[in-house]
Amino acid sequence: LNPLVFWSQTEGQISLKVDLKDSQVDDFTCTESRINFQATGRGASGSQEYGFTLELFGNISPDECKFTTSDARVDISLKKVTPSWWPQLCPPGTEKLHFLKIDFDKWKSGEDETESDEEKARLDDQRDILADYPDVLQRLQTQELGYRKEQGKKVYLALYNLLQFVGFLYIVTVLGLRLARDGHEATHEAYEAVGKAFKFCQLMQFLEVLHPMFGYTKGGVLAPLMQTTGRAVVLFLAIDTDERVQRLTIVAYLFLVWAIVELVRYPHYLMRLVGVHVAQLEWLRYTLWIPLYPLGALYETLVLLRAAEFMEATDRFAVRLPNKWNVTFDMALAIRIYVLVAILPGVSYLMSMMQKARRKRLRSRVHVAQLEWLRYTLWIPLYPLGALYETLVLLRAAEFMEATDRFAVRLPNKWNVTFDMALAIRIYVLVAILPGVSYLMSMMQKARRKRLRSRSKKLA
Repeated sequence: LNPLVFWSQTEGQISLKVDLKDSQVDDFTCTESRINFQATGRGASGSQEYGFTLELFGNISPDECKFTTSDARVDISLKKVTPSWWPQLCPPGTEKLHFLKIDFDKWKSGEDETESDEEKARLDDQRDILADYPDVLQRLQTQELGYRKEQGKKVYLALYNLLQFVGFLYIVTVLGLRLARDGHEATHEAYEAVGKAFKFCQLMQFLEVLHPMFGYTKGGVLAPLMQTTGRAVVLFLAIDTDERVQRLTIVAYLFLVWAIVELVRYPHYLMRLVGVHVAQLEWLRYTLWIPLYPLGALYETLVLLRAAEFMEATDRFAVRLPNKWNVTFDMALAIRIYVLVAILPGVSYLMSMMQKARRKRLRSRVHVAQLEWLRYTLWIPLYPLGALYETLVLLRAAEFMEATDRFAVRLPNKWNVTFDMALAIRIYVLVAILPGVSYLMSMMQKARRKRLRSRSKKLA
């Protein structure tokens, strides 16, 4: 298979751009009038082996031929022996190569060189002092205002994201500690524990609707408006107004789902803001929503429907006839209509937006790399933890068997044998589980070193 090759030239050099993504060059050889190229990468026909051989119009210097690889392409530089403008890349009479194209973005000829010199001279007379001396402009702006406008926005957004991250981290920490300490009973007191903090963070999120309106962030207003307003309806209308709803178990799970989403989102925004790319964090940002968005929508629906039942039973937030305005209103019915026409279509729209963003951000090899990283990293805490739990379960089962003499064969019997399942389980733990998990972890460690080292070399 031949990859697409785009060529351009200067008077002393030929440049080739090979359209291969995530490539690894297997062979690159040059003679005075020929080059041969072989590589493995992702081209027009998918991930395959690609190659081409080119006979050249003139002579090149083999010792000064070089190539560089990047995520998007392979760049090849060929040094002409005699500086001159070639009318074509291949010798006259060569059959037209379907994969060879002209790189119009970099194309130059002898006439272009003359024209560019004249154009450069003309533009020199029209130079912009602000473009030529940006440091002076920034220094003057700093002296006048005390800061640069862009820096002010950046500092504000960094502080906002950091504050929100700390708020949701507090919520998850408090809920997690209470659940670990009190078990299921803690779910009835989730709102009492973190309700005020959640209301503060939720009110702060309305700023995210204003950020794109005032040019602080890119993107539209609709998605943050839908998400923020939807959560506010559930939190302030359904939960905050009724103590019976506040004590529902589902409220604790809803708070956890909301907070976990934000625990990934805000650090991701903060890292992007300061120009730091954390691949694992980006993968989590554009992957965690897949289970959590539908789960959050389900919990929101259940909370709203339960709140509607309580409102209907007590006639709360309802206006009945007769009254001086001659109108009627039923909040319970309004909530049920809201669930039908807002939550279900709204979460579908938000998920479609996130799917588009995920394809855009992770369409390269990043998501594959992160899956591989998870595959060869998650075992580090989980294998020992699984072995510990298996050991505890088996030892506990052995105690019960020993107490009831279950699965045991005692003398005397017709086979004249004895067997104790409790003792056999303890021996199994000693000779199988502990050495077994050690062996498996050593194998996984070797595989991890091999896979992640090769991946880092490819990325380099």
